[in-house]
Amino acid sequence: MSDAKPPRSKPRAPKPKNLAAETPAPDFAILGGPTEDGEGTHLVRFRAGGVSAGEIRPVKEGEPVTHRELVRLHPVDAERRVMRVETLHAPEPTPERSEVARPSRPARVSNERYRRNYDAIFESKRSKEDDDWSVN
Repeated sequence: MSDAKPPRSKPRAPKPKNLAAETPAPDFAILGGPTEDGEGTHLVRFRAGGVSAGEIRPVKEGEPVTHRELVRLHPVDAERRVMRVETLHAPEPTPERSEVARPSRPARVSNERYRRNYDAIFESKRSKEDDDWSVN
């Protein structure tokens, strides 16, 4: 018996690249009528996360854009007012209310009786030397 392996009949084909991971998700908007003050335009936006309605306004010099999304519109079909949306700046997501850290002790603006009862109820493990509750 020989230990030689028979040659493969077909060479292995390279794995196809995942095009979905390389190309960004489509982001389109359909423009509507002007806003009440006439400075902006209403729109409906279609992106991977879903559909949303809003308005778009021109950027004013000196106005902060950190809490807003900054986009550029590229016309796809001018007659139907369909635009491709390019996001230039997206604001940081705000944490949910439940994710915000809460203090483990009562506020320091309470009186001494309240603090004693709090410690009695919740069995505070702080040392007696740490009784300095002064705010200043």
